Amino acid sequence: MYQGKIKILILIDHLYGLGGSERNLLQIITHLDHSKFSFIICPLDSDDNHIVKELKHKGAKVFPLQVKRIYGLSGLRQAFRLRRILKENEIDIIQTIHFASDVYGTLIAKWAGVPVIISSRRDMGYKFVGLMHHNPGWHLLLMRRVLNKHVQKFISVSEKVRQTISESENIPLDKIVTIYNSIDVTSFPDSCDRNNLAKQIGLDPQAPIIGTIANLRPIKGLEYFIHAAGTVIKSSPSCQFIVVGYEGSSGESEIEHYYKKLLQLCRDLGLTTNFYFLGYAENSAPLVSIMDIFVLSSLSEGFSNSLLEAMAAKKAVVATDVGGNAEALVHKESGILIPARDADALARSISKLIEDENLRKELGEKARERIEKYFSIERMVQTLESLYESLLKDR
Repeated sequence: MYQGKIKILILIDHLYGLGGSERNLLQIITHLDHSKFSFIICPLDSDDNHIVKELKHKGAKVFPLQVKRIYGLSGLRQAFRLRRILKENEIDIIQTIHFASDVYGTLIAKWAGVPVIISSRRDMGYKFVGLMHHNPGWHLLLMRRVLNKHVQKFISVSEKVRQTISESENIPLDKIVTIYNSIDVTSFPDSCDRNNLAKQIGLDPQAPIIGTIANLRPIKGLEYFIHAAGTVIKSSPSCQFIVVGYEGSSGESEIEHYYKKLLQLCRDLGLTTNFYFLGYAENSAPLVSIMDIFVLSSLSEGFSNSLLEAMAAKKAVVATDVGGNAEALVHKESGILIPARDADALARSISKLIEDENLRKELGEKARERIEKYFSIERMVQTLESLYESLLKDR
């Protein structure tokens, strides 16, 4: 039996906003038993921002590596530093998150003699790949595939992701375990001060509020949400639509370009007084609480944290049937699933829910019940702790 704490290093491409990966990481650090496990977090390309500070506050050591390109000079320089961190802290398990970390971390972990390597797969192969900001070259895809043989276990966030990576990378299914994202339902009380919260952000609390939480990237399909809004207001002109999410900075041209495109689309459709981009929110729970309907218009998802948040808040959900969304909710029982890239189907579903308050309430109640049964933090923590312990015992 293993003696002492199990020492885990988590290598992740970046820690910027509170996206799905960052929120999941915070949950792991917050809720896993610190008498059994100790954590070091190494983001490849992040500074000492608020998420790093929060992770430190939760008890993790954080060492940002400042790697701009894993195959560049900074990557080579920091490889020696990462190896030293692994060796000096006698790391038992390295867990990599996202594409660049998979390649970089597996190579250096083998070099440092780390006993257990875990690769976390959180998406369906979306082409925005971590630090590289473009499709990875065939040589990097081949490198990851070759390195997969050195990985003891792959963690997928949904069965859909599990099947996809098994087929696309020829990984045996028994090497992949699905551990669903989880949500703390206590963060979403049964009631909220809707009037004051809505007024604080300039919304009319008496009119329907339809919203989403999404980083502003093309993969989130927000143009379809906007087109649907343009259709809905023709019959329900008082409706208000909100997007909560990271708008990017001067160094992120893809996000900025997409944001400008969305703003122009709103102007073209006459939505300037109905559609609002609220920007990044460190705590999105209050904003979810004032929504009447939650929309997820993504073109691809691994397993959406924002979808779980909406379900935990008892919101009627309309989500695209991509990735693990159909595993999170049951169509017409705890939410509504629609095809991706179908603004008309999205508009019809939103309009139906606006008109039927009883249906909204029923879907919301069933959604909360499903979260409590299948996606609790306790369930996720127990599964992850057992995995760590069993892998190290096997080694």
